[in-house]
Amino acid sequence: APKGWEARFGCAPQIGAPVGFLFANGLFLLLGIFLPEAAFAAWGWRIPFLLSAALVVVGLWVRLRIGETPAFREALEHSPPPRVPIGTVLRHHWAAVIAGGAGVVACFAIFYLSTAFALGYMTTARLYGREAMLGIQLAANTFLALGIIVAGIWSDRSSPRRVLLAGAAATVLLGFLFGPALAQAPLTGVFATLCLALFVMGLAYGPLGAWLPRLFPVNVRYTGV
Repeated sequence: APKGWEARFGCAPQIGAPVGFLFANGLFLLLGIFLPEAAFAAWGWRIPFLLSAALVVVGLWVRLRIGETPAFREALEHSPPPRVPIGTVLRHHWAAVIAGGAGVVACFAIFYLSTAFALGYMTTARLYGREAMLGIQLAANTFLALGIIVAGIWSDRSSPRRVLLAGAAATVLLGFLFGPALAQAPLTGVFATLCLALFVMGLAYGPLGAWLPRLFPVNVRYTGV
């Protein structure tokens, strides 16, 4: 296989995160614009959650139609899979489980701080309008997609592990900026901070699809990840 193919194709499905965020928050934004506040608070906010139930069915259908990887099929020719794979993972690959868990902490912490927490804080503590903040977050979401693309290209040229380490280091530096910016910066400064935060998340999130499977042997890879 060409050099870097795992990183390139590992990062590609990660683009689903910013696309999903665009559709979800975009729907909330449209409902907030076109519904009276009382109607939105009474029942309008439930619509995106009800619609997401259909995505669960679609996701299950897709998962059931995905075939096993060539590497797993080859492993089956040599020995059957473990009867209790979670037991095998925790008994023999606990260090990889801890490493993998630590690897995903940074990106998901940034995501929920930049989306759910930022929206709640800015609309309650600083009293900005919900639609204004949703619009800002949707625009900042572009930088998440950009960060994932940069991570894929960078991983091809170096390694997913190196990019992930860079994203984790940038997360530490971001921690010193994020709280004060949300608390004190004008709306333009908050927007710039969210753009930076989601770009850093992209650097930490993009390589995960290529890095995590490498931590586990083929016969317990799915369970480990």
